[in-house]
Amino acid sequence: MIKVLLVGNPNTGKTTLYNKLTGKKEKTGNWNGVTSTVVGATFKYGGKEIKVYDLPGVYSLNGGTLEEKIASDFIKKNDFDLIVNLIEARQLKRSLTLTKQLSLITNKLLVAINMEDEAEINGCVLDIKKLETLLGIRCVFLDVYSRENLKNFKNVITNKIANKIVNFETNYVYENCVKFTESHNKKINLKLINNKFFSLACIALTVCCIYLSFGNYGLGTLIKNGVEKLFSAVLLPRLVNLMKLKNCSNFSIEFVSEVFNSLLSVLAFFPQLAVLYACITVLEESGLLSRLSFSLNGFLNAFGFNGRSVFPLFSGFCCTAAACGFTSSAESFSLKKKTAFALPMIPCSARIPVFLYLISFLTKKYCAAVMICIYIVAVMLMLIFSRVYTAFNPLTVNEDLLIELPPIRKVRLNKIIKSLINSFKQFIIKIGFTVFIVSVALFILSRFNLRLRLVDDVKQSVLYKIGETFSFLFYPIGLNEPKLAVAVLSGLFAKEGVVSTLIALYPAGICFSKRQIIALIMFFAFYTPCFVALGCMRKQIGLKNAIKSGVFQFVFALLLCYVAYTLTKSALMSAVGLIVALAAILAIIKLRKIKPKGCLNEKIYCKKTE
Repeated sequence: MIKVLLVGNPNTGKTTLYNKLTGKKEKTGNWNGVTSTVVGATFKYGGKEIKVYDLPGVYSLNGGTLEEKIASDFIKKNDFDLIVNLIEARQLKRSLTLTKQLSLITNKLLVAINMEDEAEINGCVLDIKKLETLLGIRCVFLDVYSRENLKNFKNVITNKIANKIVNFETNYVYENCVKFTESHNKKINLKLINNKFFSLACIALTVCCIYLSFGNYGLGTLIKNGVEKLFSAVLLPRLVNLMKLKNCSNFSIEFVSEVFNSLLSVLAFFPQLAVLYACITVLEESGLLSRLSFSLNGFLNAFGFNGRSVFPLFSGFCCTAAACGFTSSAESFSLKKKTAFALPMIPCSARIPVFLYLISFLTKKYCAAVMICIYIVAVMLMLIFSRVYTAFNPLTVNEDLLIELPPIRKVRLNKIIKSLINSFKQFIIKIGFTVFIVSVALFILSRFNLRLRLVDDVKQSVLYKIGETFSFLFYPIGLNEPKLAVAVLSGLFAKEGVVSTLIALYPAGICFSKRQIIALIMFFAFYTPCFVALGCMRKQIGLKNAIKSGVFQFVFALLLCYVAYTLTKSALMSAVGLIVALAAILAIIKLRKIKPKGCLNEKIYCKKTE
């Protein structure tokens, strides 16, 4: 077996190459920190078995960052047949430092120059033959989107490489191998970084993405309505008629109808999620997310975060479990713990079907406006929580921000399509399977009693008995609903199960007041994340802290539910709530000026790649 290590600076295309070689679908993005651990996979080529390892992006092997320690330790402690040093063509000078360090470790080294076409567009011309001569290392151009180029690259790595490395000077090599011409793209990128309205533009773009996904006339909503009509008005009636023609029992027909409706209730939301996923992919792959983290660094520092926290916090809108994995890029445990505790405050995409279901009983015309309000409230509460957490943990140290600003890139259409296909597969496998299991379990539990006898009255069923045990939780908002308690419990396994449970238990729809619906929206937006997310949290910050986070989030969501119900009682109470919220914001602004004892000042270091 041939063992190949992919090593290079952040954002040089290592993970993209890894996916192309192995057929895997590891997370990629135009921002550093996407890969924070070592991943490996095997593929066969030319009758040979090749094991490829994707290492975190590093600038050197002697640094003190977590990624550099992981990469350095892996190289030193493991055997390998070849190290592929990926270099972005425009960043040769910076990358040669790492190349020189690798050349001191081994002569089994291959330099792969990536993104050479972008370099030429930006006025950078590289003489690869001269580079290979001056380094004494085999050098090749790499284009992962070209089948011919990727095939040639596979041929190179399957052959043994033993270079006669010379003692080169990075500055001399750079000056003799690279020529520059004037580039208009460079000026545009620099203007974009320095524009003070850039963050506001990104926020406005995010709002547009939400409307495009969930707005009354948005693309996602229009597709969703079409899918619902297709399934509910065409497929389900035909399926029921077919079962009747086959003389199936009423129990079987009822079972199939209920499971089918539960699956449809969740799967119909995928068009809206697909539009949102596409928008997020564009933000990540274009490089706008890195610039947003740089622009928001000073603001986030006031709440105990730094710009690097933007990546996991932004990912939290997709999946809390995945976002917990990105917290591993934090240098200190205190920042990792704080970020992990704040993540459940951000509604993940699995909660969106719950919001849309509840909002449909509140208003249909202003669905997008309500969704935007939910996210605004979530972000505000997350920042307030972080500020309070920092105030009660005065020894928390703010990290220096060392982040690369990659160039603004055009996002390939096939990249968006592949991302959507991958999301759809995960959606079907995870959500479809979860909803099916939950639907079957609910159907059985609602039809049998503790003695496993079939019952006609749901109040005699096992399901109702389970719900009665926890129904007291919603007494303060005027609800004595065991069915609702069951929906809450199903959400602990997967948030997608909440909607299928509510539809299965309330076939005619929920009959709650608008105040109660608002209170429930606030509860489901903030209550304990699923067990998968808690498991990822345990891996990052330990079992004790994960349990603390889960319990705190549940209690916090209940209190918020009660407060929302109370404040919406009258216009006066709502006004009082608004005044209290404004007072809290002013208090936060004042807290921004207070430097906690033992807290270090943060400096912003930014490696501009333009």
